[in-house]
Amino acid sequence: MKKLMLFALCLSAFVAAANGQTSRQISDIRNFEQARYQALVQRDLKALDQMIAPELIYTHSNGNVENKAAYFAALENKTYTFQKFETDSTIYRFINRRTVAATGVARIAGAYLDKPFDIRARFTALYVRRQNGWQLHTWQTTKL
Repeated sequence: MKKLMLFALCLSAFVAAANGQTSRQISDIRNFEQARYQALVQRDLKALDQMIAPELIYTHSNGNVENKAAYFAALENKTYTFQKFETDSTIYRFINRRTVAATGVARIAGAYLDKPFDIRARFTALYVRRQNGWQLHTWQTTKL
């Protein structure tokens, strides 16, 4: 039994090491996420442009689906604005060194077509690492 437990412990350590997931990598993606949320709240479209992949697919909690051009047009004309964008319970799954899937719970407050909203939602995000850093590739939220 002790040998089996030792084997399981070694196997777990090997899988974690093989995945390449380190605390620094998790910290990097968390910092990127926080900077993106802050840019949304501050309406820093220049920063967001660098943070969002050209092939973005963004699915809002109301079911609207947008590509990058439509998403930026909506931000520019204030179709929606954000006052708060916070997450917790986020779990990161490194698919490889350049691709991370994140899931968690978000608290998002703002306005959509000038109507205030304040929701909790489950989210799934896919991030890709490019030459200039991390970019949001895919986002989907579901209201809780």
